[in-house]
Amino acid sequence: MGVVQIRPKENWFEQDPLVIYKAVEECIERTADNLTKLDIDPSDIVAVGVANQRETSILWDKKTGIPFYNAICK
Repeated sequence: MGVVQIRPKENWFEQDPLVIYKAVEECIERTADNLTKLDIDPSDIVAVGVANQRETSILWDKKTGIPFYNAICK
């Protein structure tokens, strides 16, 4: 699953935050499956780090969990 860039104006880059979210969910599911195949219990994982080099901003509605707008990319 690729994240498509949206270009509303020249030199503007946006992405659909729900597509990004789904990609992260899929990555986590695949990782958990692979750990299970290696006889490692995914619940043994106590921490996960996520970084995006601070180049993308998303504002989520605290009550609904829905993004207010596309992800703004640098």
